[in-house]
Amino acid sequence: MLTKQQAAAHLSVSIRSLERYTAVGRIAARYEKGRSKPTPFYREDDLDQLKAALDEKRPTVTLRTPVSRPIVAFRLPEHYFDQLCEDGLRHSMSPGEYARHRLIDLLEAREGHRSEVDNTLLLRGIEKINSDLRTAVLGLLLFGGRIESENEAREWIATKMHVPARNGRG
Repeated sequence: MLTKQQAAAHLSVSIRSLERYTAVGRIAARYEKGRSKPTPFYREDDLDQLKAALDEKRPTVTLRTPVSRPIVAFRLPEHYFDQLCEDGLRHSMSPGEYARHRLIDLLEAREGHRSEVDNTLLLRGIEKINSDLRTAVLGLLLFGGRIESENEAREWIATKMHVPARNGRG
């Protein structure tokens, strides 16, 4: 029997992904009494079966950008997000990972065909998306009851979300 951390490492996935697989029934966990709450344990045979299924679906992906690059975040209409969730699950990726890979593939397919106008429009679109995301997070924090005041919510956004430099534009 393996712990949650060991099982996630065995599958080469995050602990959160393992928790999602457990929640949707892709793998069974055996819970034993812990100090404060039940602790899940996973059978190695079950993990091997899930790993085989994941490896079968998982595309070979090479990171194409250094980890130190700025983060891009944006808001999507719900139906697009639902589609990313479904497609990501089929490829054993989170919606964000899957969206990132799709965007990189699209940009690489256009490599050599982009003009300065395309780059400017893309940057403006990303800035608008970032702004929309910050607005959405502000609403979620306030109306979701997580944070009481707008100032606290804005401070949370400023410290937790990457806000890219605007290169002197105002």
